[in-house]
Amino acid sequence: MNVAPGRPGELPRYAELHCLTAFSFLRGASEPAELVERAVTLGYEALAITDECSLAGVVRAHKQLREMREAAHHALKEAAKEAGLADDYIENIEPPQLMKLLIGSEFLVRDDAEQPRFKLVLIAQNLNGYGNLSQFITRLRRASPVKGEYTLRWRQIAPEQLTDCLALLVLPRDASDAELLTRVPRPHLETRPRLTRRDTQDHFLAPVGFRRVEPERREPLAPPVRRLDA
Repeated sequence: MNVAPGRPGELPRYAELHCLTAFSFLRGASEPAELVERAVTLGYEALAITDECSLAGVVRAHKQLREMREAAHHALKEAAKEAGLADDYIENIEPPQLMKLLIGSEFLVRDDAEQPRFKLVLIAQNLNGYGNLSQFITRLRRASPVKGEYTLRWRQIAPEQLTDCLALLVLPRDASDAELLTRVPRPHLETRPRLTRRDTQDHFLAPVGFRRVEPERREPLAPPVRRLDA
């Protein structure tokens, strides 16, 4: 989740960076198309589809956003025609952006004793990041002896294999400051000394070093969608 200040009297600019769809079985409840439509209606700057160890929801989300852009583009041209504007002007009307769709995925990270420690959300920043994220998911799925499952230990997280990916660290809501030091492996703390948290915070961004993400939210996408660490 990312909140940036807007102009006086306006709602702050908002981007949802961790969102599950119905493709995350027993966790997400809304279809990707429904989430995209809701996010556009609420004026979100961006929406990241981050199903667990999967990119399954991204295709439908992209299709929905593309169709909404085409419909909005057509409506703009029709309005320009009704206003009597010149044909050259109408032909040069650009399709509206509406919202930026981000491609990502969520992973449960375990320690060497197989105990769950935290969730890692990876968001591709460009085409290279998308390729690295896709390969990361494929390696985890292929390494699992059980189809449809995966196991990720923190020692398997290799930053050099995840270049151009934004990392979002999601800790349990009730984790204390002391637990933070035990849940995150020591090498991560040594290379990212800015990792801190407050009582009301449980999310950290880590493009290079960790930084806090404020927990304030705008109106939720839809009632069935659970909070980030649910």
